[in-house]
Amino acid sequence: FDFAARLVLATHPERDEAPPIVRSAVRFGASPRAMQALIRAGRARALMAGRKHVSTDDIRAIAPLVLTHRVVLSFEAQLDRISAPDIVAAILQNHRS
Repeated sequence: FDFAARLVLATHPERDEAPPIVRSAVRFGASPRAMQALIRAGRARALMAGRKHVSTDDIRAIAPLVLTHRVVLSFEAQLDRISAPDIVAAILQNHRS
């Protein structure tokens, strides 16, 4: 659950966990419900794989699907053609485990 929380916090530009692209391109980060969605989707993925334990790989795999539409980009980011998938990819790159 800690990994999911760190990913969600990293979507907020004012947080220390946020990579530089988030600080410059994101207007609003994901809400606390995003963490709930990450955990639930991670559980579903683990169960489909026959496991009862959610791994960071489960969270990492579903993070783009869960977080992309929950990040609000700044107008400048849109002008620079920075996309929400770019933001989520940078967050995942910044948080390896």
